[in-house]
Amino acid sequence: MRAAEVNEPKGRGEVINEHLAVAMREVLRAIRDLDYGSVEMVVHNSRVVQIERKQKLRLDKPRIRLNAPKMSTELSD
Repeated sequence: MRAAEVNEPKGRGEVINEHLAVAMREVLRAIRDLDYGSVEMVVHNSRVVQIERKQKLRLDKPRIRLNAPKMSTELSD
């Protein structure tokens, strides 16, 4: 590689490809280990400018059973 090649500015296509590669890596990172939820990308002028990750905690199938004491409904004197 010539020394001049290192300092040459990148072409528009190279910048776009690099931006897309970074955006895709970040989207994959946001999806990794996500059991329930969503990943949303915000785009301005054909560029990903924000990635939002919303994680949901599902309580329909409890993983830990809690043994809470029963509450009495009787009134005591």
